[in-house]
Amino acid sequence: MSAEMSIEAGLLELDDAIGAARLYFRDECADAEKVAARVRDRVQIGGENTVVAFAGATGSGKSSLVNALVGETVAEVAPTRPTTAEPLSVSGSETSEVLDWMGVGPRHVLPGAFGDDSVILVDLPDLDSTEEEHRSAADRVIERADVVVFVLDPQKYADALLHREYLKHFGEHGAVTLVVLNQVDRLAQREKNVVLVDARGLLATDGLRDRLIPTSARTGEGVEQLRRSITEIVSKRNAARLRLGADLRSAGEALAVASRKDGGASPSPVHADFMPAARAMVSAAGGEAVAEAAARSYDLRSRRETPWKSRSAHRAPDPLDAVVGPSGIPRYIPEPARIPAAQMAVRTYVDSELAALPTSWKSSVARDVDARTVRLIESTGDAAKDIEVGDSEQPSWWGVTRALFRASLATVVVGVLWLFFWAALGMFDPPKAVGVGLPIILIGLGLLAALAVWISVGVMRSRGSNAARERVMSQLARALDERAGFAVREPVEAQRAEYSRFVEAIGNLSRVR
Repeated sequence: MSAEMSIEAGLLELDDAIGAARLYFRDECADAEKVAARVRDRVQIGGENTVVAFAGATGSGKSSLVNALVGETVAEVAPTRPTTAEPLSVSGSETSEVLDWMGVGPRHVLPGAFGDDSVILVDLPDLDSTEEEHRSAADRVIERADVVVFVLDPQKYADALLHREYLKHFGEHGAVTLVVLNQVDRLAQREKNVVLVDARGLLATDGLRDRLIPTSARTGEGVEQLRRSITEIVSKRNAARLRLGADLRSAGEALAVASRKDGGASPSPVHADFMPAARAMVSAAGGEAVAEAAARSYDLRSRRETPWKSRSAHRAPDPLDAVVGPSGIPRYIPEPARIPAAQMAVRTYVDSELAALPTSWKSSVARDVDARTVRLIESTGDAAKDIEVGDSEQPSWWGVTRALFRASLATVVVGVLWLFFWAALGMFDPPKAVGVGLPIILIGLGLLAALAVWISVGVMRSRGSNAARERVMSQLARALDERAGFAVREPVEAQRAEYSRFVEAIGNLSRVR
């Protein structure tokens, strides 16, 4: 199992993830930045106090429950709604910094009332208030509280707004979230059992399994259990850091979800080969014509230097002369018809390298790749100015075949002379081997050797021509590959590395505790 990560380290990871993805997931990154700012503020304030916020809909009995927990009427309870217009706090000691940060106004100090003076209870305005200002104040404290107690009532416990807008977002925060079904004294026992089963099922769907406590502020049922549950959260571990860790994990998951929805996946360590794209650009730049001239030049020179020389081979001009200028540098004439194929080859490389990236992310690199490809094609001549397209060295096999051919001809001549010499002596029955005259055998071996040399020369010439063509194409492709580093490969690699860091960062955020 991976080691846990601290809040401070998690903040750095979230900063990295936001920095990488800000241009592509603007809304999610804006939300993540708010989380980062909130976490930093809470870390700076410190964890000497634990803020427990009571949130719920109109008539759920939040204020009554807070009064029951502290044993005094500090929160106003009345039949008119809304009763709580702004967040109200009850604490065992003066605590201004954290409450100022949360924007809590009315404050009551009752030493020993809750049993732990480090705990601050905050009664929030109704979540379904018709006053926008009231709802905003409640949302602000819910975002910043260390522990949140959602108070439901038997009539509105299944309210879709409450589950959709609040409870489902606290699945990751289960360690610092409690849910209370208040006013259970109004239900008959059988009805109470049914409601509890249904409410627990809804909460499990929200990711808050086993977090429900039935209470009644009027009769006191469940109040002590709620007090113990709050105390247990506070005493087990720093509740503030538990909440902050959950916030960071949620922010990381929100970014991960945005990436997956946009087609993002785990990056592969395997890199695509750029050389096919480089060769396609060489072809579009007219490099194939130069490579073909090098191949035909090799073929011509081999015909001049190997057996069966022809006069036409000696008279024919070197094909390289047609493509090499006076300076000795080949002239590259672009072939417009091949440019789309080159652009497609480069796009294929880019798509392969960025296959794991979200669509919006990879498009930032791919959108101008066609224009960059054309510029690279146009720069082929400059990139390849130092390439030697001709081959001044004479292959060793040329001399070998000449020697073998002469030897085979010499064998034939010896056989013929022997045969004529024997006939001149009036001897028509020369020495034999395996029933055949030795002169005939020599003539046959010589002719077979000459045929073998002729076939070999043809094969070697074809291979040499292909090798010359491939040598020039490979050199041109490598030259363009080097020049493509800045124009194509480096931007692609930079985006790939940035996305890999993003994936690593949001993965690390899942370890924050």
